[in-house]
Amino acid sequence: MPGWVAKVKANKNNWLTEMIPEISAKNFTLMVLEEYILLLIITLLCCHPGL
Repeated sequence: MPGWVAKVKANKNNWLTEMIPEISAKNFTLMVLEEYILLLIITLLCCHPGL
C-alpha cells in the first residue's frame, strides 16, 4: 500500500478510509499500469484515425 494511503487509513475518523480498499503495492501498480496502457491506446487511436 502506498505511504499516503497508509497515512490516510491511520486516521480512523476520516470518511475516505472507508472508500479505499485494502490492496497490496503489487495490485496497486498493476491497476495504474492498466490505466496507463488504456490511455496510451486511446491517445494513439485519436492521433492516428487511419489505424
